Amino acid sequence: MLTRSQIIPMIEQPEGPLLERKPSRVNAREIRQTVVAFANSVSGTDEAVLLIGIGDRGVVHGCTNAEADAIQKSVRDVCEKQCYPAIAFRVEVLSERQNVVAVVIPPSGNRPHFAGQAYVRRGSESVAASDEVFNELVYSRNSKAGMLLEYKKRHMMLRVTGLGNRPSDFRFEADNRQREFMQCKVFECNAQYVRFERIDGTGGRFSAPLENITITHNEEKWCPELIVRGY
Repeated sequence: MLTRSQIIPMIEQPEGPLLERKPSRVNAREIRQTVVAFANSVSGTDEAVLLIGIGDRGVVHGCTNAEADAIQKSVRDVCEKQCYPAIAFRVEVLSERQNVVAVVIPPSGNRPHFAGQAYVRRGSESVAASDEVFNELVYSRNSKAGMLLEYKKRHMMLRVTGLGNRPSDFRFEADNRQREFMQCKVFECNAQYVRFERIDGTGGRFSAPLENITITHNEEKWCPELIVRGY
């Protein structure tokens, strides 16, 4: 969890996927769009921060006490009453930095979140989610699919181990325990199946039913290992 001392230096940082700045006159629509995008995009142990009281060019104007109170009420109303499912948040008023209001959004296990159009972060902008991204947000509610989609997002190398019969057109290597495996990354994942892409330069792809996959961790190679039954 981000501490106050970690949030304060963010005032001087440029906007990015996990950081947005708004002036004190920000309206509820802008707050809603940003917190929905953050809640739909933050993952792992990250947290996103909306800083209110900073101009477009990064100049800190701050907020009066009355503005800070009004902003906190507006954020609470947006997150709890105008978004579905409700979005978890916490607020820090940075009195040492002219009452800049920091709205911190943690990862959400209830995404996708809506307030009309679904939004996600793309670089330093909040953009409407495409059909593909929207579907991935829905699938991420499944813990197994969510983990695989996180691997896809991070372009992680996976060790895929096959158990049982497998298609003859995919050649697996064998480790010292005579288990067959290949190095892959997740190409696509939904509620029914996952598609893998080999990273050995061949570009070959294969798929497996989600229910046939067990996710574990290979301690020797220090990477995620997927055990696929029927391959």
